Amino acid sequence: MTYIEFSIRSEHHDLSNITSLIGTEPTYLFKKGEEQIACGKTIIYNDNCWSIKKEINEINEEAEIFTFVDFLYCKKDIIKELTKIHTVYLWITLYPDSYQYNLYLSEDILKMLGEMDIALNVTSMQLQELYCGQFRNNTK
Repeated sequence: MTYIEFSIRSEHHDLSNITSLIGTEPTYLFKKGEEQIACGKTIIYNDNCWSIKKEINEINEEAEIFTFVDFLYCKKDIIKELTKIHTVYLWITLYPDSYQYNLYLSEDILKMLGEMDIALNVTSMQLQELYCGQFRNNTK
C-alpha cells in the first residue's frame, strides 16, 4: 500500500482559502491547537494544515504518482507563490509487503516538483505496528 499526500502547512496563516486556489477539497484541514487521536495517543497540532491524500495502486504506482503531480503542476504558479509563505511538500508513504521495495520516480515527476519548489519526503513504514504499539509476536 502506498499513499501520496500534498500538504501546505503554516504556523500563522489560516489555510481555508487554499481550497479555492487549488480547486479541490482537502482530505485534511486542521488548525493550530486542534487535537486528534492517532495510534492511541493525543496529538495537538502546532500549525495549520491543508492536505490532500490519495491511496496509490502499487501496480500502476508510477503512473498514479505522475497523474497526482501533474494535477498539481497545472496550478504551478499558485503553488510557487504558496511556497514563499508556507511550508509545501509532497509526502509519499510506503507500507511495503516485503523488506525490499523499490519506488521509482521518473525524471518528469522530479522535474515538475522542482519547478513548483515542492519538497519531497518519502517514508517506508515496515514497522508501523511497532510504532503504534500494536506489535504482535507471531512465533510459536
